[in-house]
Amino acid sequence: MSVHFEGDVLYATVPTTAAPVVHVLDPAVPRVTVAAGGLQGPYGPGLPMIFGFSGPLSPRTGRHKYPFYFATTLTGVTVTLNEAPVGAPVVLAILVNGVEEETVTIPDGVDYLSLVPISVPVGIDDYVTMNVVSVGSSSPGADMTASIRYD
Repeated sequence: MSVHFEGDVLYATVPTTAAPVVHVLDPAVPRVTVAAGGLQGPYGPGLPMIFGFSGPLSPRTGRHKYPFYFATTLTGVTVTLNEAPVGAPVVLAILVNGVEEETVTIPDGVDYLSLVPISVPVGIDDYVTMNVVSVGSSSPGADMTASIRYD
């Protein structure tokens, strides 16, 4: 277990065999945060959610849920890959409560997308996930990290 303070807020990371869940903290509402399965953030308003995909990409449904305990708006996505997709783009879907709200496309041959603006409202007790919808046809792309920012 690791514990650290940032200002008046205490953060604790506890290893667990349960489904990976990261709770988003509103500084005005004390909560316990558990990060499992190597997940990072978000730990409070303004810090990004991080979705990591190791190895070659394949279409998959996101398993990591980021619950929110305050209303906000998702404002942007940044994506990096160690290997760019070849032959077709990588398409990501951003879902709120299991419903696709936005897609982001990483073009064929591109290994970095700077901040792509989005505007997706998220309510109290909503959760956000990310799916990989499609990958490159000759080479799928590999080792992807996508971060979603919010207000």
